[in-house]
Order: sequence, then C-alpha cells, then structure tokens
Amino acid sequence: MNMTLENEVTFEPPPVCPNVTQELRQYLCHPEKLSIYNYEKAHQFWDRDPKPSSLKNFSTCKLASTLKVERDHKTGKLLGFKETLINPSLSEDILPINFDSDLLSTPPGLNHGYNFDQASTIANTPRKNIVNMMNILQMEDSFNLIDGMESETKAEEPAKIANKVDINTKEQDEIIPMEASVPVLKITEVRCLAALKELQWAEELEVKPVPDFYERVPKMAYTWDFELDPFQKLAIVKLEEESNVFVAAHTSAGKTVVAEYAIALSLQRCTRAIYTSPIKALSNQKYRDFKNNFEIKKKMGGVGLITGDIQMNPKAPCLIMTTEILRSMLYNRSEVVQDLEYVIFDEVHYINDPDRGHVWEEVMMLLANHVKIIMLSATVPNAIEFANWVGKSKNKKVYLISTTSRPVPLHFYLYPAPSGPKAKFARLYCIREADGPFNKTEYEKAVTAKEEPKNSKINQYQKRMNVQQLISMWKSFIIHLKKEDKLPVVIFVLSRARCDQISDYLKDLDIVSSKDNAHYIHQFFKKSIEHLKDEDRNLPQVKKMGELLEKGIGVHHSGILPILKEIVEMLFQKGKVQILLATETFAMGVNMPTKTVVFETIRKFDGTKSRELLPAEFIQMAGRAGRRGIDETGTVIILCKDSVPLQSELQKMMFTKPSELESQFKLTYATILKTLLRTGEATNAVEKLMSSSYKQHSEQYKQDDAKGHQVFVNTKINDLEAELNAIRDANLMRVEGAMENFYDLATAYIMQKKLCQDELIKNARWTNFCHVGRYVLVSTRFYTRRLGLIVSIERSKATCKVLIFVNPKELFMTCGCHPGFCDCELWTQMMNFLKYNERFLPDDNATFRIEKINTKDILEIMDMTDMYDERDFDSIIATVNFYQSIASHKKPPQLPRSALIALQNLHAKSLAFQLNDIIKFSNKVTAAGFQLANRKLESLKMEFGKFNVKEFLKYERQFNLIFQLKTLLNKKSQLDKLVNEYSMTGVFESKKQILKDLKYLDNSDNVELKGKGAIRLPSNEIMVTELIFRNILSDYQPPEIAALLSSLVFQAKTNIEMAEIEKQIPESLKKGMKQLEEIQKELSRMESSHCLEPEHTEFVELNFGLIHVVYQWACDKLFCETIEMTDVQEGIVVRCIQQLNEVLNSVKDVAQKVGDNSLKSKMEEASNSIKRDIVFAASLYLQ
Repeated sequence: MNMTLENEVTFEPPPVCPNVTQELRQYLCHPEKLSIYNYEKAHQFWDRDPKPSSLKNFSTCKLASTLKVERDHKTGKLLGFKETLINPSLSEDILPINFDSDLLSTPPGLNHGYNFDQASTIANTPRKNIVNMMNILQMEDSFNLIDGMESETKAEEPAKIANKVDINTKEQDEIIPMEASVPVLKITEVRCLAALKELQWAEELEVKPVPDFYERVPKMAYTWDFELDPFQKLAIVKLEEESNVFVAAHTSAGKTVVAEYAIALSLQRCTRAIYTSPIKALSNQKYRDFKNNFEIKKKMGGVGLITGDIQMNPKAPCLIMTTEILRSMLYNRSEVVQDLEYVIFDEVHYINDPDRGHVWEEVMMLLANHVKIIMLSATVPNAIEFANWVGKSKNKKVYLISTTSRPVPLHFYLYPAPSGPKAKFARLYCIREADGPFNKTEYEKAVTAKEEPKNSKINQYQKRMNVQQLISMWKSFIIHLKKEDKLPVVIFVLSRARCDQISDYLKDLDIVSSKDNAHYIHQFFKKSIEHLKDEDRNLPQVKKMGELLEKGIGVHHSGILPILKEIVEMLFQKGKVQILLATETFAMGVNMPTKTVVFETIRKFDGTKSRELLPAEFIQMAGRAGRRGIDETGTVIILCKDSVPLQSELQKMMFTKPSELESQFKLTYATILKTLLRTGEATNAVEKLMSSSYKQHSEQYKQDDAKGHQVFVNTKINDLEAELNAIRDANLMRVEGAMENFYDLATAYIMQKKLCQDELIKNARWTNFCHVGRYVLVSTRFYTRRLGLIVSIERSKATCKVLIFVNPKELFMTCGCHPGFCDCELWTQMMNFLKYNERFLPDDNATFRIEKINTKDILEIMDMTDMYDERDFDSIIATVNFYQSIASHKKPPQLPRSALIALQNLHAKSLAFQLNDIIKFSNKVTAAGFQLANRKLESLKMEFGKFNVKEFLKYERQFNLIFQLKTLLNKKSQLDKLVNEYSMTGVFESKKQILKDLKYLDNSDNVELKGKGAIRLPSNEIMVTELIFRNILSDYQPPEIAALLSSLVFQAKTNIEMAEIEKQIPESLKKGMKQLEEIQKELSRMESSHCLEPEHTEFVELNFGLIHVVYQWACDKLFCETIEMTDVQEGIVVRCIQQLNEVLNSVKDVAQKVGDNSLKSKMEEASNSIKRDIVFAASLYLQ
C-alpha cells in the first residue's frame, strides 16, 4: 500500500526558513503583541531630591464637570440630574488650538520666524456608500438576469486592463486584509428645503410656500391670530431643527414673529433667551410687548429687562438688553449666560455703525458654540457672506431667509409745492408704483410744474419760500392729506431745528377727528406726567407738546424729553396722533406703521457734510408706510419745496442696493486688556482676534491682493533701479538728488494747491470768478496748458465743460509706466511745472472740442470774460457736440454766429494771453481757511526757485525713470501700510507699548491692577483710570466730579462761548478742567509718538459744553433753572446726565476694586445727586 508522507504524518514538516509573510502580517495586524507594550519588565526608578515646598505652589484648575438638570422638554417637569463635562465658552477660555492656523510663527525672544502654509479647512463630506432602501425596492421589478450576464461579459475587457495595476499594491492587499465597508441604510432621510445659494457655513433658502408646515411642526410653541408668511414658516422650521437663522426683510415685514417663536421655544424648554437691541428706548418698548405676550397673556414665563440703570426681573428666562450689556456679561462670565439657549440680535444692519458696530461682532465671537443665534435685519446685499462668517465662527451652519416682498406695496410720489403767498394744494405725481419701473413721464411733469415761467425775473435766492409761504404750503398740504384719507402720516424731517419749526407752522391746525379723541389725549397726557414735579410739568417743552398733542400733532427727535417721546409713541400707536414730525431715529423704533410717509427733504447732514439719503436710510424710513391688514398700499411722498430732486438721485435711492454689512472691528485698549487677561498670551493674541473677526473674514482677499501687488511693485522697483544704473553717469548723478527733491516738493505743492482750491470753492465769491463765459487755463492728462472757455458748470459735482482748441497731431503726455501703479495725472502736473513758461498755441489746422473737466484741472483763472446770452452757450454746446460726433474734424462751412464768435475770440486770446492775466486770489478772498492754505502754497512756490528746471528738461528720460521709481516707492509704502493695517499687528504693538508705559501691563504682558480696573469701565477706559489712579478725582467734591466727568460723555455742540461758561463755575472746576486737558494732551502725544493713525486713536477731545449745567444740577437746582443756562435741547441734556450716571457707577466699582473707600463714597454721592426728577423719570413702558 503506497502512502505518501503527507498521508502518514498528521503534522506538517518543520519549517526550513521563517515564514516572512506570516510574521509581517502578525507585525502589522497585532501591534499590541510588540515588546514595547510589555511594561511589566520595564520598571525603573530615578532618584531625585525631594522638594516639599513645591507643594505650596499650585495653579487652580477649572471644574471639569457640572450638574445638569434633566427636564421634559414639553412639560418642563424635573426628571433628575446628570454630571456632564463643561464646554467652556470663548468668554472663559481661549479658542481650541488649530494646528493649521494657531501655531506661533515667531518663537518668543526672536524677531523673525517661519510662516506656515495655511491649510484649507476640510469640510465634512457625506458618506458615499449609502444605500437608499426605497430605491432598491423600486428597482426590484426591473432586475434582468440576462442583461446582467451580458454586462458582465462586456466588462471583462476593462477588468483585464485593471488587473495589470501595480503588483506591489496587490501583494500588500493580500498581506493586510482590507476592511469591509459597511453600507448605511438611508431610511429616515429628511427632505431638504430648496436652497438659492450655499457656502460652506451658510445656506440661503428659497422663500416659497411650505405646504407641509403643520406636518413638520405639529405642535407649535407659539401661535398667532393670523396666517404666517412663507418666510416666517421657513424660519420656524429651522428653529425647530435647532439651527442658526438669519432673517433679512423690509421694515414691518414681520421679523419679530421669528424672535417671539425662539423665545417661546426657550420658555417651553426651561432655558434662557436674550433679546438684544441697538438702543435703550427700543429695549424698553420690547420689554412691554414681550411681557404682555408671554407673561400676562400666554403665562409662559417671566420677562426681564437689564439696561445701564434699570434691572427688572434680571433672573427671568427671557431677558431684553442692549448689545453692550450682553458683551459685558460675557466678559465678566455672568451667571445669566450659563443656561443660555437663544440670542436674538435685532437690527443686525446696525453693525455698520462706525462707533458701536464692533460690539455686535465681539458678542458673536464671545458666545459659546451651543448658543443658537437668530439675526434680524433689513435687506442687505451680502447677507450670505455675513451668515457664512457667523457659521464659521460658531462651527455650525447658518440658514439665511431673505425676502424683498412687502406685505403692503408702496407708491412713491413727488409733490412740487407751490410757492405763492396763498398757495393751494397742486397735485401729486406718481413716479413709481410698488416694484415697477421709474415713471419718467410723471417726473418730467413734476419738474415742469415746479419751474418758474420763462419770463420770470426771480433769481435762485428769491425762489426760496418765506415763512408765510411755508406756513400756507404746509397747511394746504396737511388738509389735502386729511381730505384724501391719507392720515396718519409720519413726516421725516432730517433736522431737529426744522422739526420744531414745522410744528410751529402747524400749531393753529386742529386735525383731531372727534371730541372723544381730544379728551382721551388730554387725560392720557395728564396721567402720564402726574408723577412729575410741578416745575417739571410746567417746562416750556412739556406745555408745548401737550398743546400739539391735543390737536393731533406729535414731535419725536433726540432733543425731546424721553418721557414725552414715549407719550408720543403710545398715542401714535393708538391712532390718536395723526401727524408725527420725526427725525430718522424714529425709523429704528418698534413696529409703528402709518398710512403715509412724507420726506420733507432727501438731504441730510451726517456730521461732516451734506448729502443725499443712502438707499438703506431711504428704504428704512419709507418702509413705515402701509399698515398690514388696513391699507391696500402705502403712500410715500417726497416734498419739493425749492426744486425737484435730480432723476439720478431719486433712482439711486429707490433702485440701488443698500449698503453691505461691513466690519467695524476695533482693536481698542479695553479689547487688548480683556484679551490678555482672558488668554494670558500676548504673542498670538491679535492673530487669534483677527482670525475670528468678520473684518479678517471679509477682507482676506484684499490682504492677499495687496501682498500680490507688493511682489509686483518690488519687481518693478528692481527693474527701474537697474535701468537707472545702466544710464547713470556723472552728470546724472549730479542732478539726480535735485530731481528727487523736486519730485517731493512738486507733490507737496500739488496737494496743497488742491486744498487751496477746495477752500476757494467753498467760498461764496467763487461763483463770481468761475462762471459761464470765463476763460481759464486748463491742463488734463490729454490736453495740457491751454486756454479754455467755460460754457457750462455743474457745481454739485465740481465739474464744468470748456471749449478748447486741439492740434490734429497732438499727443497727450504719459509717464509710460504701469497704469495700475502710477499717477499719470501727477506726471502731467509735474511736467506743467517743468514747462511752466510754455503754453499751447493752436495752429492753422487746429480743431475745437468741448471737454468735461474737474475743477482740479483748472490751473489758473484768467482775468478775461466774454459776455454771451444763455441761448448762445446752448447753441455753442449743441454745435460742438454735433461736429465732435462726425468723423471729419474740418471746420464746417457754416457755423451759427454765436459759435463762430466764441471760436474766434478763443483763438485770438489763446495766441495773445500772458501770465499777467492770471487772477491773484490772495487779495480778493479774505476767508481765514483760504488765506492759511494760500500762504502755505506761496511758501512752497518760493522753494521752486532753487531748482534749475531747464537742466531737468535735458534729462527728461532720466526724470521719467526717477518719477516712476519715486511713485512706486510711495506705492510700496502704502501697500506695506495696508498689509500691516489688515493684520493690525503694528496697531497692537503700539497700543500694547502705551499700556506698558502707563503701567497697565508689566514687561511680561501680564495685566496689572490699573488694567484690571480699566476693563470695568464702559468707555474712555484709559482717561478715567488715569483720573482715578492719579488721585485727581479724590481732590474734588461730588458735584464737581460729576461736572468734570460730563466732558467725557457730552458729544453735542453748543453756541455758548467757553468764556461765558467759565463765569458760571467755581475756580476749583476751572483747575479741574486744566488737569483733564493736560492728561488728555499727554495721552494724545503718546499715541502720536507711536505713529497711530487717526482712525486708531481713542483719546478724543474733551467737551466742557455742559459742565456748568451738570454742576448746578448736581447742586440740587431745578431742571427748569439749569436748562435756561444752555442752548442744548432738553432731551440731549437728559441723555448726557443718564450716560454720566453709568460712568459714575463704573468708577465706584473700580474704587471698590482698588480699595479706595473715600472715592467710592464720593461716586455714590455724586450719582445720587444727579439721579432725580424728570431726568430719571420712570419709563412709561415699565409701568
């Protein structure tokens, strides 16, 4: 019986060589069996010297866990407690480190380091191996085995090719077993809402009906008496899905519904919601509304209010406060934010405010990621980009719901008011209906109706209405609105003084609909002010407002006492006030719609200049027109008293997109101190701040672009230097320095000449010199140093049209460098200096043209004019424009006589004029601003005499290269500054050094006691802290302290001279004023020495305009007596004193912190001395 060894032996023969494959598989698949894990044999002991004293030094750690309450989300019933890990908010700890962006680029102690490449964020992508069970079931009947076999046969050829892939990869796969991919059954897929635009952290949803809304939200947390709009339903669906939401809609569209639902959800879940508003008055109004809805009617939970001086139910689950209060709570780690689930930001577009917008940004960065954010805003173009930043900073997507539809469409009208002494109402001209186009026909009719007859001899100053004409116009206008059932009306007047003026015009007009309404108004007003003192009830403003209200007229602006503004608001909401004269701040209030909105003007003074309303401002105010459920359309009327606005201005306001949301992030001293105190890290503090700010998010591409330009400019500079070195010889080296000095002087002269021209244009006598028919010496980039005749002027745009001659073969001057990095106009103006004595002479073949120029293109104004009839200039412009439009530039055989005479005179004067014909304005304009600018200009002009200009002309090519090089070096400096500005590293280092010099930080960047005190102050942190720590305030009595500190909060203007104010205050206050001014100047000098730009400085000028009023008020004088000492309106005085009280309370807290009990007592006494009577009258919304 033949048997093999294999059959006889029950085990395999011994291995001759080790099984490498098996050992490799064992090594890779079972690392736990490696010898390094055999720790039993690795016990060792190291001797060390015991140091028991080290046990005394330890750092306290934060609690790692806390107890959380478990409740039933529907009933709120307490179920128990559980221990959970604490997820610290940004207000308590630094951001978690990001190994892509948070690594230090410069080691401590070195001045340079290594820049790490920024790795792009890896977004979470959905798993691809998903099996949809419904799809499989639907495909079950369509399986075909024969087709499957054929497909396998056809797939053999590609399979053969695939088998030739890397053999090594195949062998590795045989050694290391592949993980079997486990498919996920996508059984409970939720149908997504339609998206219009989607970014990584934000998604814009399409606003359309939600037919299955009640299936998605079967049991609503809050209900209303009306059917919700589609955008409101979309927002509620997303709130139920625990999402962050950004709702952008027009005024009165119903955004508050979203806020109310979020509050209802938090009350239902026994968590906390915070509603923030931009102004204190709006907080008071929202408190009354929410308290009535949630606490009184629905009985869902308590509502509280926290402002600077009022705290009502501060532990309520729903809190209303200003954004500044919430920021303070986050920095101070208040208990209020511990159970926070929702934060509602109302009027988010307020982030564009240059003074307070950065507060919104800071709060959004400080909020913990688990807090859900609801943002309510007017429509803005870049809402999706802003939402993307919020989503990125919170690591959670934000859903944008934006709608431009209005519940009540608007109709826009022009009213060209008649100017006669007994003018009657004319008619309205509808220039736009709802979302329709601009009606040019109606606009032209309005212009025609406003124009004076051709034979009228009334000049432009006489066209303005006098007082009697204005009274007649306003009365007839209001009577017409009442007759046409267009009341109630809000008349927006963009000036407090004009608001009061118009109320005087209408004081004899009574439009109260019935005696019952008049009686109601009288009783309501009487009851609202009954708690005031007799002296306060008899204030002129109070008495005047009472009289106006009884006639159905209200006034609302910042100069009105707060309690009177609240009375006006409440009566207007009740429909008792039919005419409301208001400034634009009323448009930011609560939902107070009206039937008609009237613009008294569309121009406003914004603090620096007079300008037309921005589209966002116009839309915000016009949006008040149209009451939902009452009016079919809202009426918007633009009043044209003196003239009809330009068509371009109206179209810009109505059709241009509103301003984008822009970051107003500021790196303040307080921000630096708070950041260092919170993080304890200075080297990378700014990078972390900026990387999480909206400024960095929105301007990253600008920074990258600037860096790219830096590379280009540096390359161009190197090329120019090489080219200049190649042609440099001894003669050039001799004049090269002079050329560079000439460039600097010419640049300074050109800038100063522009300032001089600006001062001249502002002067009233400018129209006497620059008018139609005047000859001027002009020089533009294309046509240099030639005489021109002014044929038309557009003063609003500082432009004019001039008739000039042009030679056929004339070439305009250019420096020949890169157009994006060179100022060719500057080159032209410098060549004008080099060729000052040269001038353009028209030859025999010269042609004519009309050139539109800016006033800066006028080199000189000549003492030469030609008198023409206005129709002659119309003929000249029409003729020249016609011949410019045809191909041939030959002189036409026939010209109108007026045009022919003008061309002949211009030609003759171009050949004959002398430089002596130039007007010397130094003797003709005596305005101080112009004289100062002109003296500097003449001083610079004298310095040109030291240059040999004729020698420069011999080296025109070299001068061209030097010009390009100097221009690019200036551009390089600007780009370096711009890149530094984006990173704000230089600003941070400068401000940090100032804080060290003032002993707010030590040399290791640790916050000292002064710094810890400064961060407790609401504003002017450094100035007030210096007053405290230099013991200046301790030397004064409480009324004097209040008066001195009022200079830090009073921002309005007064026409009373400072010498007159000083007569009404004691000598001690005068001494205190000097001390404050010395400290302010010292701090400003420190900022200047550290080269801080004006936009980054914080030590503003002191304003002692109310020091005498506050002093007398703190000395217990009556308000009616103190208000007579100033021309500042009552409402502004009250606002100043209220803000002053917040400063006094903050100083009291700092004094307590540093242990100065004497100063603390004085601050408390000062606060009590001013906190009384009508200045701190209780808000009617809180009663």
